[in-house]
Amino acid sequence: MVEIFIKIFREKNITEILDYSSNINPYGVPESLKQKIAENIGILERYPDPDYVELREKLAQLNKVELENIVLGNGATEAIFLFIKVIKPKKSADCVAYFLGNMKGQ
Repeated sequence: MVEIFIKIFREKNITEILDYSSNINPYGVPESLKQKIAENIGILERYPDPDYVELREKLAQLNKVELENIVLGNGATEAIFLFIKVIKPKKSADCVAYFLGNMKGQ
């Protein structure tokens, strides 16, 4: 199997592979982020607000929407969990049907 990939890489002159199999930034940490971390090292021991109140307020103001219409999560898993918590399906099939219905624009 590996031989097939090597052959294709040579034929297509592919010299670099980006790994998307996990949560990895193939370009490394941006210098601007390193600078911001260094500037704010004194507050890194504080946990962020789990309700994201200040960020939600700013996003609501920028987008001219009500605060309760802004939902933030720490990644897709939390966002899906929050979504399920809101729609409260009686069965898991209800949730699948909801997603499929919305994907089709229904």
